Parts: sequence; structure tokens; C-alpha cells
Amino acid sequence: METESTVLGLAHWWDLVIVLAVALVGGAINAVAGGGTILTFPTLLALGVPPVNANTTNAVGLLPGSAGGAWGFRHEMAQASRWWFWLLIPSLIGGVFGAYLLVNLPSKIFASIAPYLVLLATVLIALQPLVERFLRLGSSSGHSLFQRGAAVLVLFVIAAYGGYFGASIGILMLTALGLVGMTDVAQANGMKNLLSIAIKGAAIIYFAFTGDVLWGIAIVMAVGAVIGGYAAGAIGHRIGEPVLRWVVVAIGIGVAIVMIIEIS
Repeated sequence: METESTVLGLAHWWDLVIVLAVALVGGAINAVAGGGTILTFPTLLALGVPPVNANTTNAVGLLPGSAGGAWGFRHEMAQASRWWFWLLIPSLIGGVFGAYLLVNLPSKIFASIAPYLVLLATVLIALQPLVERFLRLGSSSGHSLFQRGAAVLVLFVIAAYGGYFGASIGILMLTALGLVGMTDVAQANGMKNLLSIAIKGAAIIYFAFTGDVLWGIAIVMAVGAVIGGYAAGAIGHRIGEPVLRWVVVAIGIGVAIVMIIEIS
């Protein structure tokens, strides 16, 4: 007779406790420094979830954090130019395209490059302070025809990556938004979260029709991520964002090395 946890796709009931705990920490890290996927995705792999299923389930489980982040910057977003919201269109299209690639390309392709995606995400987290400094130094209005065209193209490429994997996608978007003229850090963070919802939401809708999401695990992760995000304020004050970021970077490098060794 199968146990409930087996039905959810895990071997033991206590694996769900591990998922909940790691999602809680991942949600808190996403709220304070970013990079929660670097913890949650490898954990699902370690618990025996196939790579593609782990990726799709992780995307669903951590989505509520992006919604909370967008809501937190709602006042700054209300002052942003309406043009920036047109970037939701390439974000939606790119998110679906990335999700299509993930589901339809051979799973061994994703399994082979997943460690390097984790490593890329880790490097992006380390570079986040430089990105934010770049935003503060910028002065371009972002309304030239060239900048608008570049924004649409770059956001589509980033969205495709987001639909395919998505770890540290927020830092990529901060960089892209800065390059095309959004130099207000608060507005850029709000737009980053809004576009993340569009990208991951579109991908998740696609995943829902493919049957690749382990919904029981995703719900447990969502609960943990929401609780962790809510408690992130206390963690941020006690530990500090720079310390937390470098802890995540160290963990990410270690996880990527282990994953690369395992597939070698």
C-alpha cells in the first residue's frame, strides 16, 4: 500500500518535512537576497525527483514569493512610465517558449546542463551589488526607439531562460532594465518581480497541461516559501543582506561542484 508521501512523488513522509524546511529558507533568501532556487532545486534532485519534474515543481512552489515582492513595490511601480508594462508581452511569450523547450527537449539535455545553470545563477547572485550600483549611476530615459527594441529582444531571451530554468532571473532583469533606461532601483525591483510573475506564471500554465508538475510537493513548497518570505525581515536584520548573499554563493558553488562531479 502506498503512503501519502509516495503518492506525492517522494520516498518517505519525512522528505516532505525536508522540502517544507528548505522551501521556508529558500523563500526567506529570495525575499532578502535572491537565490532560493539554488537550495530548493538541488534538494528535490537529492530526494529523487527527476530533473525536469524538480525544475517545474520548484517553479510553481516559489512563485508566491515573486507576487509578494511585486506587491511590496506597488507604490513605486505606480509612478513608472506606462511603457515599461509593455514588456509583459515578450515576458509572457518567452516564458512559454522556455517552458516548451524544457518539456520537449530530451530530459538528459537539461540534466547535463543543470549544474552549470546553478553555477551561472550563483555568479549572478555574487554580481547583484554591482548591478544595483550600475542602476544608481544610470541616467538614460529608456524611451529611444533603439532602447525599446533592445528591451523587447533582451526580455524575450531572459524570459526564455526563465521558463527553462529561471534561477537568478531577477538579477538578469535588473541588468537589462538598467541597460535600457530604468535607473530607479525601487522601480526596477518592482518591475523585476512583476515580469518574473509573468514569465514563471506563463511557464507554469504550460507545465500544468503537460503533467510535469508534482503538485503535492509544489503546494508544500509554496507554504514554506510564503512563511519564509514573511519572516525574512527578521532574518535580514539579524544576518544582513551581504552576509546572506555570500552564504548563498558559497552553497551554490558547492552544490554546482557536486552536481558536476555526479554527471562526470
